[in-house]
Amino acid sequence: MNRATKLPVVHQVNALAGGLINLVIRYVVIFLILNLLILLPITGFQTTYQASPAAQWIVKQTPGLSYQIYDWWLTKS
Repeated sequence: MNRATKLPVVHQVNALAGGLINLVIRYVVIFLILNLLILLPITGFQTTYQASPAAQWIVKQTPGLSYQIYDWWLTKS
């Protein structure tokens, strides 16, 4: 199996797939951290969040993940 990953095409696909998976994992971690911090009454973070369009986009434009998190939060609490 190690020799197969040394082939140029397989190596390129493996690297791209690994990068894509890494991007998705980082996005989900940032999403979870933002959702957790939004719930806490920290005024410094709240003002920073309100001023950041990127943070608001991550929280508001991930509807499937948001729905699952909120559903899990409400049913487990």
